[in-house]
This record gives sequence, C-alpha cells and structure tokens, in this order.
Amino acid sequence: MQLTAPPVALILLLILPLIWIIGFPRHAFRRRRDISSLLLRTVIIILLVLALAGLQNVQAVDRLAVVFLVDASDSMGSDAEDRQLEFIRGAIADKQPDDEWAALLFGDNAVPETDFSQVGEIENFSSIPLTTGTDIANAIQTALSMFPADASRRIVVLSDGQATQGDAIARAQRAAVSGVEISYVPLFRAPAPDVRITAIDAPGRVAENQSFDISVGIQAESATPATLLIFSGGRLIHEEALQLQAGDTRYSLTQAGEKSGFLDFTAQIVVPGENDNFNQNNQLGAFSQVIGPARVLLVRVDESETQFLLPALQQAGIIVDVSKPEDLPVNIAGLAHYKSVILANVPATELGRAQMTLLDQYVSDIGGGLVMIGGPQSYAPGGYYQTPLERTLPVEMQIKDQKRLPQLTIAYLIDRSGSMGQIGRSGVPNLELAKRAIVLSLELLQASDRVAIGTFDTGGAWVAPFQQVNDAQYHPLRRRHRYSGRLALGRARHYPGALTAEAPDPAH
Repeated sequence: MQLTAPPVALILLLILPLIWIIGFPRHAFRRRRDISSLLLRTVIIILLVLALAGLQNVQAVDRLAVVFLVDASDSMGSDAEDRQLEFIRGAIADKQPDDEWAALLFGDNAVPETDFSQVGEIENFSSIPLTTGTDIANAIQTALSMFPADASRRIVVLSDGQATQGDAIARAQRAAVSGVEISYVPLFRAPAPDVRITAIDAPGRVAENQSFDISVGIQAESATPATLLIFSGGRLIHEEALQLQAGDTRYSLTQAGEKSGFLDFTAQIVVPGENDNFNQNNQLGAFSQVIGPARVLLVRVDESETQFLLPALQQAGIIVDVSKPEDLPVNIAGLAHYKSVILANVPATELGRAQMTLLDQYVSDIGGGLVMIGGPQSYAPGGYYQTPLERTLPVEMQIKDQKRLPQLTIAYLIDRSGSMGQIGRSGVPNLELAKRAIVLSLELLQASDRVAIGTFDTGGAWVAPFQQVNDAQYHPLRRRHRYSGRLALGRARHYPGALTAEAPDPAH
C-alpha cells in the first residue's frame, strides 16, 4: 500500500484528538453508548483521511497488453503488409498465455483492425485507412484509448517513420509519462525504380493575353521512356513523349492567359509499370490568376431594365457578360471569374434558393461584389424577404418603423368546397395551396396587424376571429400555422351571420 499525498494525511489526523475531547463520555448512565459513538466517529474520520490522502493498494501486473500500429500509407510500398504480418505473427506466437494484443492500421487516419484478444494468430488485414498521408501521433492517441485498465501497456509501431502531419515525438513522450512503453520497428520500402513529379511552377498572377511559362520538375531513378500530360480546366492541353535520364529533368511549356480569372494546371507523368513502382507521386497541380479588365455578370429579365446601364459599363472599360437568371453558373468556380454580379430588378421567383445561396457564398467566401438594382420586382416587392440574399445585402426587406407603416387588417377567406380538393398541375390539392399561401403571407405581417381566417362552402365560419398578430414568432395563430403548416379548417367556429360578424375597419 502507498499514499499519494502523505502530508495531507498527517495534517488531517490532527482532527482526531478534537473528536475525542468533544465525544468523551461524561455521564455514567450513557457511557457505553457514547463510547460506541466515539469509536464509530473515529473509524469514519480515519477512513475519510485515508481516502483524501490517496491510499492505494499497488500490486504487480503480470498481464501485458500490446497494440501493433501498422503503417498502411502509400509510402510503405506494396510488400510492406506481408512484412508487417510476419512480424506480428512472430510476436504473438511468443507471447505469454495471459497476454493480449490488438492491431490498428493508420495512414491519414487510424482504424482499429482487431480488438484485444489472446488468440495467437492473425489473418490478412481487412481495414482500409486513408493512405495519402501518415499521422503517427493520431495513431498513438487512438491506441491509448484502446488499452484495458488492468494490464501493462505497450505500443509497437511498424512504420517507415515518415510522418506527414502531427507531432509523433511529443505524443510518444506524453504516452511514456503515463506508463506506456513504445517500441519502434523500422520498415522501409525496398529500392525500386520510381519516377515522380517534384514540382510544377506557374506564376501566381499574369496579365490577360500575356505569355507565361509552366515549369515541371521530374525526377527519375533510372533512364526510362515516359509521357507527360498537362491539363488545364479539366481538359488536356499538352501531351509529349519524353526519354527521361536518371536524375532531375526540367520541362517548360508556354501558355497565354486568354481571359481574366483563375487557371488550374495539372501535370501527370505516365511511365511503364516496370520502371515505376509508386504512381501516387506522378501528379501535381498549380494555379494562376489572370488579371485583366474588370468583368461583371449582369443578370436581367427585361432588356429595358439595362438599356442605359449596359452601354455605360462598357464605355467605362468593363467587360459585361449578360445572363438570364436561369443561366447563372451552378458553382462558385463559374462566378469566380467576375468582379461583381449585378441583379437588375430581378424577382426572387426567378432565382432558385440554391442560386441565392451560391451568390451569398460568392460574396462571403471569395469577396465578390453584389449589386442589386431596385424596382417593382426587387427587394421586398420581389419576394426577397427571409431569403439568403436578404442576409447578404446591407438592407432589410421589411420596414421596422411603425410610424411609417400603417396597421393592416386582413381577412383570409378559403373556399373549402369539394372542388378545392382537386389536385392541380403542381401535384398538390388546391386547398393545401390556399393554406400554404396564408402561411407564407403571415410571415410578412407586422406585430400590430390584425388577422382573421374564415372558410366557406354553402355557409361560412371563422377559423380564427380578428386578432392582433402580436409577436410574429410566438403568437398562437402564427405558431400553429408556421410550424405545422396546417389550418384547422375542420374545427371552425360558426357565428351568426358568418363572415360578417366583425368587419374590418374601413379606415384600415
């Protein structure tokens, strides 16, 4: 046994004399009961002191738990798995009967292959981690979370040690402090022919129509024929057969920036299989930005909206691409060529929600400009209230000043006759469309507005009599419709003289 904090125990034991003085029997008729109570208090105090002092019963542990960390990254080569399996089989064959082992494969991430077991054999690996990198630190951390609490702990790393991320040394030091033994078995790829692209250099910024060079660095361990492919924007722009010599080779290709925007280049080297046993390093990419006259995208529905704006922009030296709302680019890369996007009196109904979200990302993610030209089909009249573009623009689509906005009293009357149950071209019953229209329009009302909802067929009834909207978020009428999307038409209240029981104030 041992104490983790002996000084604390010695200090707390000083409480015992005080307990004895206070609890010492003073009356003969209750001496037996007082002595029993004093002994019980003493035992309790001693146990509390020992608990706070960290009393531990330390016993030697004969059982060993081992985690094999198997590097499955691309840098290990094709024959690494056989050598790793051979080492693990030899290690578990020599283990003690009570010892346990587990295997964990890692690359960019760590994937447990087996749980702890006393079985003395292992088949092939079945787990498939991400092989494009090596994160030994993450593998060690994952292994620490797998260990049982009642065994000595050991980690065996089977790797070439070429970590691409994480601080493996710092993680191993922290594991050693916690009592985990770490062993390292170096496994390197056997020497084999390899051809790799070491660099692709392109200028970061070039002027429009300016010629520039793309430089590709190639390294070969032996002389071999090869084919160099260069792609731009997903299409092949150059293909050439090369005769590579052992060592480094530099290849240049001249290009021209035809229009402003971003250009991406990818170089790929294709080598016969017997001369290249590691093709993961045969491709590399780079980017260039072509700087030219400002280019903007002008979106319009009616040509008359831009009959003066378009020539003014062109006279200022700005390149203008004119588009209809349905022809907007479908991804951020299509908008990245433009300095700004201009919406000329375009209603929200002409833009899908995905297009408005894309414009929001264009502004917030890559710093593009957005100009919205007002008109009868723009801003709030155009239906932009509570859309992604309202969040993007520095204006609100609803007037907040109640002094400038008169109170509105509105009655919704819904036909609930049999013909409203028919399904229209939208595939939705007409009655459901009517209820949905009310739900959407309620979102546009002010807190001071008054609303009533009524239904009629052969007669009429109120679903909800006239009442203030109050809080647009939590009013019972709004809440029922907003979240359920339903109007309780079947529970309408009938009033004498239905639908005329409370007429709107003509002044409103």
